[in-house]
Amino acid sequence: MKKTRFTLIELLVVIAIIAILAAMLLPALSQARRIAKKSVCTNNLKQMGQANSLYTSDYNDYLVHGGFYWTNGTKWTTKIMPYIGQESYKSPKTSGGQIWTCGENPTGRVYSSSTIGPTWNINPHLGEAGSGEVPDSSKPYRISQFKHFSQKVFLADAYTSDRLMVAHFSEKTYGGYMKAFHPGKQVNILWLDSHVESLGTPPLPTTNGYSTGKYWLYKGMAPPSFN
Repeated sequence: MKKTRFTLIELLVVIAIIAILAAMLLPALSQARRIAKKSVCTNNLKQMGQANSLYTSDYNDYLVHGGFYWTNGTKWTTKIMPYIGQESYKSPKTSGGQIWTCGENPTGRVYSSSTIGPTWNINPHLGEAGSGEVPDSSKPYRISQFKHFSQKVFLADAYTSDRLMVAHFSEKTYGGYMKAFHPGKQVNILWLDSHVESLGTPPLPTTNGYSTGKYWLYKGMAPPSFN
């Protein structure tokens, strides 16, 4: 029986077909990985929302309030810890610490050589501020004081700093800005009613300033427009 052999041209055609298929599949696989990471972030935020709800229930309707690296009093992470089954804060780089991170930024954010923080910023207006506008964790607000609390930020994907200075999206790599980690330039946001939502621009404002950010953060303001 005569053996059939591939010619060089046939072999090159097969290689070209494989390359084309790989080029078609790799972006889809990459997108699938990013969607999976987004899901990790969403699930972690949901756990934070549930923990905040439990804390609020235990503490007579008062919200978790405070910064992380810059704070007057107790860090917000310390208040949350008992409700996610942790006795002490675990760095995102250690076992058990991944709950504090977004899947797109699994190692957390570096504040100093010894301090690695969560990848989300907290709304600093969940209570009163102390010196230097740093959240005073001993003076939280009650959730009932917030109008439209389903549209007020609790935590959000963010750049550096440890609290949302103004609630807007920015491509800058510093300051308390929301950060679009996820596909489609979307930001994961945990709202005060504990639901998680992914938003892009619009409706996220892109202008820095009190006039744009206050509606997303302050208790007495009307909710932001999604139109």
